[in-house]
Amino acid sequence: FLRSTKKNKLGEMPICFCLRINKKQNYYSTGFKSVEDCWDDENQTANKKHKQYAIIKNGIAELTNRFELLRNNFELEGKEVDFETFKNLLLQKSTLIKTYSLENISKEYTQMYEKRVKANIIQKCTLYKAKNYFKNINLYFECEYINKKNIMLNEIIRGDFEKMKLYLLTDKKFKINYISKLMSFFKGFLSWAVDNDYLQKNVFNNLAVKQEDTEAIALNLTQLETLEKKEFSTERLTKIKDFFLFACYTGLSFADVKNFTKENIENVDGRDCINMNRKKTKNFFFVPLTKKAIVILEKYNYILKVPSNGKYNEYLKEIQTLCEFKENLTTHVARKTFINIMMTEYNMKDYEVAQIVGHTSVSTTKKYYIQKDTLKKSILKSMENVK
Repeated sequence: FLRSTKKNKLGEMPICFCLRINKKQNYYSTGFKSVEDCWDDENQTANKKHKQYAIIKNGIAELTNRFELLRNNFELEGKEVDFETFKNLLLQKSTLIKTYSLENISKEYTQMYEKRVKANIIQKCTLYKAKNYFKNINLYFECEYINKKNIMLNEIIRGDFEKMKLYLLTDKKFKINYISKLMSFFKGFLSWAVDNDYLQKNVFNNLAVKQEDTEAIALNLTQLETLEKKEFSTERLTKIKDFFLFACYTGLSFADVKNFTKENIENVDGRDCINMNRKKTKNFFFVPLTKKAIVILEKYNYILKVPSNGKYNEYLKEIQTLCEFKENLTTHVARKTFINIMMTEYNMKDYEVAQIVGHTSVSTTKKYYIQKDTLKKSILKSMENVK
């Protein structure tokens, strides 16, 4: 029968069967789905409209024959039977229950990401993250505690969620926020496997790893001025300093600085502004250019030849050392610096900053906002008369 309470967005319902033992009954999925129009309720099988008509018809016939054989064997031997034992024996060799390996299905999932990159729907970095997630997921299943190389999707159990989290935390020494993202990715993959009939159930449903609040790293106005005045002996570091400062003045991400061209500038009410869509999210953003940002653009004739992200961060480490900054400088620190200075020094509204940097949600903007120093000053002022 079709289980109507489990209908998906496509109108498909699981094809289930009822197993009765000693006047009690349980329901189990065959692993197949059907819409109502493709189901023959009278004959309890798929009709010829179903694209898997022959497979389902033969599978249900096999299931029925296997049931009769098992029932007869149990009756002849006088054995007691329970639902779990009978169900496992019944489905053990059934063609209805197909098994798929994590290795093969993850390859198909990754190929889908590759197609999205080619179609310019997602960035290459998203594809690399997906591959890295699967690499660490496989390391868990292959580790000495689990020892299940080439594991089948239907062998993954709910208990693997907590075990995987602890393995990545203790053995691999990953940060909890990375683990949270990895587990969320894996849950999404398992849901996709269910939707594509590679798996009957996502055992990780309703499970999550809570992320920790981390302090945003950004330069304050004094540090920014220190960097502006700092002279470097090499042209290489001078360029990186200028590119980094330009991002601090505009809030542009690394990818958007790299893709920036003079055509992205539009004059609005007599002021030059950057008017473009973010490469990562395609969100529109609008940035009025400051005099300092224009000086850098004119210095390089509006062509910012930014190196790779890896090299850029490597050079920023040198600048960090030479400027004696405690903060760990990365390309993304520039974007956070812009957000913090706009909100702490110029009291710009969070929704305005969100529009400038191209954030979909104001809550995302607030994650980059360091309120600690501002809050300390406010507390000191409020308590200055308290003795």
